[in-house]
Amino acid sequence: MAKKEKRTKQLAQRIDPSYFKKPHPMRRWRFLLTAGLALIAAGWVGATVLTGKHGAYTNGPISPSHALFEQDCALCHTEAFGPVYDSSCIACHKAGAHIAPGRGRVGTERDPDCAKCHAEHRGDHGLKHVADSQCNQCHQDHGDVVDFARHPQFRNPARDQHLRFNHKQHMQRGLVGGDLECSSCHATTTRADFAPISFAVHCAKCHTERLADGKVLPHGLQREGMRDFVRAALLRTMDEKGELREPRSVVPGQGATAFPAWSVALEEQTKRVLKEALERPNRGCLLCHESKDGAIVAPDIPARWLDKAQFDHRTHRFESCARCHDMSENTNANTLQLPGVVSCRDCHKQDGARTTCTTCHLYHPTSDPHAWR
Repeated sequence: MAKKEKRTKQLAQRIDPSYFKKPHPMRRWRFLLTAGLALIAAGWVGATVLTGKHGAYTNGPISPSHALFEQDCALCHTEAFGPVYDSSCIACHKAGAHIAPGRGRVGTERDPDCAKCHAEHRGDHGLKHVADSQCNQCHQDHGDVVDFARHPQFRNPARDQHLRFNHKQHMQRGLVGGDLECSSCHATTTRADFAPISFAVHCAKCHTERLADGKVLPHGLQREGMRDFVRAALLRTMDEKGELREPRSVVPGQGATAFPAWSVALEEQTKRVLKEALERPNRGCLLCHESKDGAIVAPDIPARWLDKAQFDHRTHRFESCARCHDMSENTNANTLQLPGVVSCRDCHKQDGARTTCTTCHLYHPTSDPHAWR
C-alpha cells in the first residue's frame, strides 16, 4: 500500500501546474479561430438586422397567410426575441374565446394562449391545422373518440321549417319554368354555407300570384297587408270602369244613407280574390306556407344544420349532390336527407381525405358561451 502511494506521488510531481498558462501555438490558433468565427457571425447578424432581413435568426419559414408582413417581426413580437402574446393576434383576428368558462383543463377557466395551438414558423403547414393530439391534451370529455374511425353517429338536427316543400315534385322533368337541378336553388357562395333561398330569385318564376289587372301580389305580406293591396287594386279597376259614380260618403246634415252598391261589391271581390290567392290549388300561398292563428308562419331554414360542426360544400363540389343527399323521393321538407358518419368515412379515412378534429369542428365558439363547437 505504501509502495503504491509513493509511486502515485512521483507521477503527480511530474505534472507541470503551469502547463496551460504557457503560450502554445495550437492554443493560440484555436483561440484566434474561435474569436474570428464569433466576430464573423456577429457581423453577419448585424448586417442582416441593419438591412431589415431577419432570416438569420428566425425559427423557420412563416405561414403563407402571414407572408405580407414577414419582414415586420415587431407586428407580432412586441418584445425583441419574445413570444407572441394574444393581444397581437386579437388585433387582427376577431375570434371568440377558444374555451367557454368551465370547459377548459381541469381546475382552470383560462383560455390557452393562441400560440399554444397555432404555432407559427412552420411554413406551409399553416396556423389553422392543429393535430388531434394537441386537442386531446385538454378535451378529454368525449369518451374514447380519439379519431374519426370511432366517431359516433351525427345528432339528428330535424326541426320544423314551417314550409311545405316537395323535392320530388320539383325534380321532375318538364316543369313550367324549366328543369331544376340541386344547384338551381342551393348555390354556394364565398362562404362555407349556401346562399339563402329567396322567393324572388328561386320561386317567383313559377309561383307568382297575379291579380285580374295584371298586378303582382307582393310576396311576404301577411293577410291584412294582402287584403289592403288587393282592395286598392280592385278599387282602381272599378274606378277605371266608372263603377264609383255613387256617393262614397254620408252627406252632413242629410241623415244616414245606405252604403253605395260599389262598396259591397268591392268587399265581396276582395274576399274572393284573397281566398284564391291564399288557397288556389297548386298555386296559392298556403301551398308552401303554414297558417297559424290567421297569420302566415315565416319559414325557418337554417344556414347550417349541424350546429356542432362546420361543413364546406365548396370543397365537395366535385361530388354529385345525390351521393350524400338523395332527394328523389323526398316529399316533406322536414324530412332531412343528411349523410351519416358512414358516408363521410368513405372518403375521410387513412390515406384519404383529412380526418382531424379540426377538419369539421370549429376552434372558437360563437358569442354564445354555451355554443362551443
